[in-house]
Amino acid sequence: MSLATPTGSPVNLRRHITSLDGLRGVAILVVFLHHYYPRQRMNPVSIVASLGWVGVDLFFVLSGFLITGILYDTLGQPGMLTKFFARRGLRLFPVYLFVIGIAVVFSGPLQMPLSWRDVGFFAYGANITDALGMTPSFGPYLRFRHLWSLAVEEQFYLLWAPLVVLLGSRLRIMKTCMVGIGIAVLLRGVAVYFLPPHTPYEALFTRMDSLLCGGLLAMGLRGEHGVRWLDARRLRWMIAIGLCLFVVGAAWSHSLNGERAHMLLVGYVGNDLWCTGVLGLTLLPGSAVNRCMNFGGLRFLGRYSYGLYLWHEIFGPVFDKYIVWAEGHIGPPWVGGTLATLGMAAICLGVAVVSYHAVELPFLKLKRFFEYEKKSMRAV
Repeated sequence: MSLATPTGSPVNLRRHITSLDGLRGVAILVVFLHHYYPRQRMNPVSIVASLGWVGVDLFFVLSGFLITGILYDTLGQPGMLTKFFARRGLRLFPVYLFVIGIAVVFSGPLQMPLSWRDVGFFAYGANITDALGMTPSFGPYLRFRHLWSLAVEEQFYLLWAPLVVLLGSRLRIMKTCMVGIGIAVLLRGVAVYFLPPHTPYEALFTRMDSLLCGGLLAMGLRGEHGVRWLDARRLRWMIAIGLCLFVVGAAWSHSLNGERAHMLLVGYVGNDLWCTGVLGLTLLPGSAVNRCMNFGGLRFLGRYSYGLYLWHEIFGPVFDKYIVWAEGHIGPPWVGGTLATLGMAAICLGVAVVSYHAVELPFLKLKRFFEYEKKSMRAV
């Protein structure tokens, strides 16, 4: 369907939207900085790096938006769920299994003591095994702590897809999104007082509000008055209120750490709002955000964001030592740290590009065997 926006330019919600690649690029960029850019006083990039964990929320909101839209648009088609999961599998599994396979094959030389007990962690259960205290030992050279977010998304797909089919209508899906958002906020508010902070930070049911906010926007845009959901003034107010709540959470926590209790209580509600607002402006042709997200460099990063996210953290222990060395041996610390981060970014991006074309792309081409029936896709 094409949506006539307030700017007069239509947005086709069933075609590839280039500005969303740019949004992915921003998300992976800040996540990378969060993991690797050294924290230094009076360095503004260090502040951005400290806040980089919010890139995961951007990914969640965007994922919820795209997945919910696809599911709704294809409701009622023969074999719709089979096609959905087949296409998701072809997109996500090949390079993921390739990475895990390398870790298993070279676990000996890399001093990573894996066993059958670790299958749950790598089978998209990283957030669950972590909550149960069953996280594998990765040894001195590898790190897989970032797999928890991929686990959250995969678990969401498995539950949300059949639920959307059962709900059947746009209004019921929207109401379920709103109820689910409320439940996630409530569960997070309870969990911070009874569970270790990393548990509500990583659990599906305490993080599903970001995914469902994206789903709510997807359904809102597909309604009779969908254009109202892209009102620039409303979206800017949403971003402003969200950022204020985020600042309250940070001030209350006395920290920019995303796992602090008060950040989980208040800051994440703010993230829901401002991330959804940014997504809305990204979709709105002519907006400043839309123009920024259509920048070629960001779109390039966004194209390879999945592989880049998957690869970038794996060699974290080695990269961490390299950054410390660079800070101490290459000019002032901020120069050495910046050069080291840029070097590691180039390496990770190169690996992501190669793996995309060598591993991901051949399987993506197989999606043609699981095409949706475009004639029977819903108009609204």
